[in-house]
Amino acid sequence: MGFMDKVLDTARSAANAASEKAGEVYEIGKLKLQLSGLNSDLEKAYAQLGRLEYDAKKNGNDNSLLIDACITELDSLHEDIDSLIAEISAATGEKTCPHCGESVAAEAVYCSKCGAKMDAEPVTEPAPAAPAQEALPESKPEE
Repeated sequence: MGFMDKVLDTARSAANAASEKAGEVYEIGKLKLQLSGLNSDLEKAYAQLGRLEYDAKKNGNDNSLLIDACITELDSLHEDIDSLIAEISAATGEKTCPHCGESVAAEAVYCSKCGAKMDAEPVTEPAPAAPAQEALPESKPEE
């Protein structure tokens, strides 16, 4: 094999690698565009839920069936979003922080945004305690 053949093989290999990388970037971009659309749909569904709840409170309408349907739609959108995020993370070689949702490198042990350990379960904030009521001094009947 001559010098020119080696140069051509190297150029072909580089072109193939660039083509593969461009395809990966395209696929990731397509997934991110789908994610953006789902997030937009999610915001619209939340707004619809708010309108239904407002209408129910304001006018005394029973919107419980519509509210249930809206909640089912929201749950479905959340599942689709979680699935797309997992797909994007796999394609980019990243993982998602279980605490804050930030994308971090696959080999990361701690999240670069919030510092949470990557294998830890999400931390849930404890419910705020009810304010303690001070005991009122018992009033003595006047003599």
